[in-house]
Amino acid sequence: ERKYLTLQSMKSFESILSKNFTRVHKSYIINTNKITSISKNLVVIDTKQIHIGAVYSQNLHQIFKFLGV
Repeated sequence: ERKYLTLQSMKSFESILSKNFTRVHKSYIINTNKITSISKNLVVIDTKQIHIGAVYSQNLHQIFKFLGV
């Protein structure tokens, strides 16, 4: 709901957050435990739709294959 502006890079947030979080877009890092549904280029968390960037798509889908989802 809120937007925050910070001088930290997304890469620095990636390194700080736990393994439950993954980057899905140049502007989004999400908690994979909260995903409601996933498709080729879209992740849904509750009712919020987040586009999956082409660069991050393969990694996200590999995570779910590994988990057997």
